[in-house]
Amino acid sequence: MQADLEPRIRESSLVMAIAPSGEPDAEYTLDRGVGLLYDPPTVPVVIDGIEAPRRLRKVADAVVMFDGALTDRGNQSTIMAAVEQVMR
Repeated sequence: MQADLEPRIRESSLVMAIAPSGEPDAEYTLDRGVGLLYDPPTVPVVIDGIEAPRRLRKVADAVVMFDGALTDRGNQSTIMAAVEQVMR
């Protein structure tokens, strides 16, 4: 695991990551858990067709659904709108 995980999350103003398909890996799981402890806004980004865990959706400040193309302007706008919403 990354030695700088706790300070990196503690100093973050936002926790955002693409939700994994299938079983989450240890890094994703630890990032989400530490993020919840330090209380920055949490925004999971979920690819269409993938079911975000119920509890993750429950604690998230926003959940972004997109088709997986990060270079698509429409997807970028959707993600940025969610960021702007939770940072108000």
